Amino acid sequence: MLLSADDRPSLFIRPEPDAALIGYVAEDVALELAGSIEQGRVPVRIEGALRARGYVAQELLRLRVQRRGRVRGTPVYLGPGDRVRVLGNEPGAPDRLRVEVIARMGPRVLGRYEGSFPSVGLAARAPEASAEAPDPGIAYQVPAGLEVPLFELPGGPLVAQLSAQPVLSEVRVISEQEGWLAVRAGSGPFLIGWTQVALHKVEGVAAASLFLPTAGPSTSAAPAAATEATSSPSPADANSRGVPARLINEPGQLRRVAAHSKVVFGEQVIGVFKTEGWARVIHTYDSGFADVFAAADNRLAIRGLMRTSDLLPVQAAMPEAATPMLTEGAPAQVWQPAAPTAPASEPVAQDVPPTAPPPVSPTPAPELAPAPAPSFVPAPVIAPVPLPETLAPTTR
Repeated sequence: MLLSADDRPSLFIRPEPDAALIGYVAEDVALELAGSIEQGRVPVRIEGALRARGYVAQELLRLRVQRRGRVRGTPVYLGPGDRVRVLGNEPGAPDRLRVEVIARMGPRVLGRYEGSFPSVGLAARAPEASAEAPDPGIAYQVPAGLEVPLFELPGGPLVAQLSAQPVLSEVRVISEQEGWLAVRAGSGPFLIGWTQVALHKVEGVAAASLFLPTAGPSTSAAPAAATEATSSPSPADANSRGVPARLINEPGQLRRVAAHSKVVFGEQVIGVFKTEGWARVIHTYDSGFADVFAAADNRLAIRGLMRTSDLLPVQAAMPEAATPMLTEGAPAQVWQPAAPTAPASEPVAQDVPPTAPPPVSPTPAPELAPAPAPSFVPAPVIAPVPLPETLAPTTR
């Protein structure tokens, strides 16, 4: 599974509503489900240079579309790379999943719907480069101030409506039939339907469009490419060292993290570094532990306690960020998740560091107020209607 695009911390220590937030997870990180839903949250495991576990809100889980097709029972058409929220199995159809989709035109939401889609057409991975995109169609303009009703078939029931906009917008016409136009609107997921509204054909415009690609995954797959493009640090600035973006402008001393080090929260191990990593030291305790914000790459960043012996000096030290500087790559706030529990006792002195941290007292340290769990209020769902076979290509 994947998470929906959201820059807020999304990893919780427990499923309870008041559980502390402990980390950020990038939207393209694959999550392995580790149990059943508890109080609206799902236990997950995250593999990578920093392995971690915790809980995420069920409503944030998504899958990617692997091949184009219509969502049965809705006026929505999907292209490769579009994301859907899986609601469960479709009753009476073992090869299909019940999904929720949000049709979009850039940042504009066109509607939210529930229907079913073939399970073989959904996965956490990115779609193949050879996956067919929706038919490019012909570009038509919708005049400003014009509403566009969409019908299931010529003369059939109304299934959706494009609200009037103060500026010109663009749709694609897939076919025509006796004065009716088969329209696809959006940037993916798309709305589809038939209309008789007078639209203006865009003369001399190639198939390529701001919103509708002619090949490869639909535009909703773009964030994955953007993440890959920006994950490698620029040689011209501080992150040329490979410091994860979440840590670059955070306050606190910057330290390297030894491979195989553990991050704990309370008495629970929440992360293990498989390779060397990085950490910002927020506070150091006399017991030999430090409160840190740690990461190995741009995929995951968590807050917890680490042994100070696992925090190594940075070679050719980078300037410390005394005051956070908000940049495109940094979180909007210094840190929202609650602080971990402070260790109550001194660790036993030893020549070789133990393989796991000593037990931590449950006595809580002052905590920042946890951010609220994401809310979700579904919009009205249009009732299922008969599906035309001529409006758009069927799912392969």
